[in-house]
Amino acid sequence: IATNSGINVYNGRQLSTFPMTGDDGRPLVVCDLCEAKGWQVYAATDQGLYRIGCGSDHAEHVLPEVKNPISLLAVGDTVFIGSEQGLLFYDGKQLHHTDVDVSRQGLDNIVRQYDRGDDGLIWFLSRFDLNSYDPKTGRTQRYKLNLPTENPILTQFACLGNLRFAVGTHGNGLFFCDLAA
Repeated sequence: IATNSGINVYNGRQLSTFPMTGDDGRPLVVCDLCEAKGWQVYAATDQGLYRIGCGSDHAEHVLPEVKNPISLLAVGDTVFIGSEQGLLFYDGKQLHHTDVDVSRQGLDNIVRQYDRGDDGLIWFLSRFDLNSYDPKTGRTQRYKLNLPTENPILTQFACLGNLRFAVGTHGNGLFFCDLAA
């Protein structure tokens, strides 16, 4: 469980606290967690990306250059990182970066959430669009959604299979989209 001062772990009977502090000694605000191959837990914090190995009681600051990551998705050894810096992914050795859509305010470049589709694509939200990343080709594709409201700000989504999605918006409700139609 991601918290404002580290991680809590619930094993079905009791809750344990795993406090985390940054390099400066301040408590870390943890926004999201994911588990990668080899039971490596990654934490998106207000001070960058941290990694905790299985059985370890110490978090390693692996990517301090990632500013305010907000969402994570692990696929094998690769961790996809949602932040204001665009599409980021870390293969355990190197950070890779692709801009999503740069606006004057930079808000359109924020990757808000990731999910892996049944099609093997990595799906993610930017401010106004649903996007896909193909790990095999390295290509991204943007999908303008035909929603019955003008410029809805997308907040969360779920892959429902066969290019169907549930998409939540800020102030405009939940929509169901079929990209195959």
